[in-house]
Amino acid sequence: MTTAGGEAANHIAAWDGSSWEAVGTGMNGQVKSLTVYDNKLLAGGEFDSAGGVSSNHIAAWGFR
Repeated sequence: MTTAGGEAANHIAAWDGSSWEAVGTGMNGQVKSLTVYDNKLLAGGEFDSAGGVSSNHIAAWGFR
């Protein structure tokens, strides 16, 4: 497990302008790249689970 600003974060965290928070339950391996496309955060890396869901080294989260 990794941390961001003292908060538990499994390989991915978000900055809200004042503090860090985990992005869901995170990943089971390293995130190597991040980008935003079509109002979604896309992550790619050395993981096969993101947020407890099977993934093939890529995951996406929608913005509100």
